[in-house]
Amino acid sequence: MIPNPAQLELIATGAVVVVAALAFLWLVTAAVGQAFLPRFRNAAAANPPAAAEVPAHHRVAIAAAVAVALQGRPHRILTVQVPALRIPGWGRP
Repeated sequence: MIPNPAQLELIATGAVVVVAALAFLWLVTAAVGQAFLPRFRNAAAANPPAAAEVPAHHRVAIAAAVAVALQGRPHRILTVQVPALRIPGWGRP
């Protein structure tokens, strides 16, 4: 069934409205992000993340997970490192 021109106009208008609304939301969230970005940059520069030591019970759990994943094949875990957080305060008590 081929839609008549009135239906096509309604469909096109709806699509344009949806795309415009999504673009507006994208711009608003980008503007809010830009407003908060200097605060996070200043805080990150003032408080660089400290090198964190992986707790012993986490190392044991990681070793057990590797052993299960490799199904008993010989392996050796050389290092376990905690990635540095770029946003201060996240993941810290």
